[in-house]
Amino acid sequence: MKFTTQKLIAIGALAAIQAVITLGGAGLNLIAGHYIGGILNSLFYVAVPILGVLIIKKFGTATIMGLVFSILVIPLPIFGPPGFLPKILEGVIGGLIIDLVFLIDRTGFYRKITSTLAGGFGLLTNWLIGYFLLLVFNIPGTKETAKFFISPYGIAGAFVYGCLSGLIAYLIYKKLSNTSIIKRIQTK
Repeated sequence: MKFTTQKLIAIGALAAIQAVITLGGAGLNLIAGHYIGGILNSLFYVAVPILGVLIIKKFGTATIMGLVFSILVIPLPIFGPPGFLPKILEGVIGGLIIDLVFLIDRTGFYRKITSTLAGGFGLLTNWLIGYFLLLVFNIPGTKETAKFFISPYGIAGAFVYGCLSGLIAYLIYKKLSNTSIIKRIQTK
């Protein structure tokens, strides 16, 4: 599980792209309301790490991306209030779940299915960690949101939306897989 400098730079760049996209979703919350930005952020929360795993092809890629992304968004109002340190826990555990799902398909034969399931389980994990953090830290104004998190509709919706996100990441990877930059990252 040795990462070259080039692969680590690619992981960091993808995590930074994820933070910028997510910041756009947070800005959308100001304009359109809380849930619109959350829907956009949830889509990219698992799609970008899955894209990273498909490009880098090493166990630990999504975990490192989750750590870097979480550190980048600590001062931002993304996945909790600014300065909320449990964001790191959420990013690392979500990335680890994605890595573990990809570990099941070592041959790479079922990448489309694996990407889809990794998205579902990754977002569901994020959803349940978010619920747990709402309970533990008793963040003001989140009691109604917490009830929806644990409802059957909330859990099923998170899994299905995560699966859609994983599939989108796979389709993006298929479009980018023959580009020179992706091939250069994969050969080193």
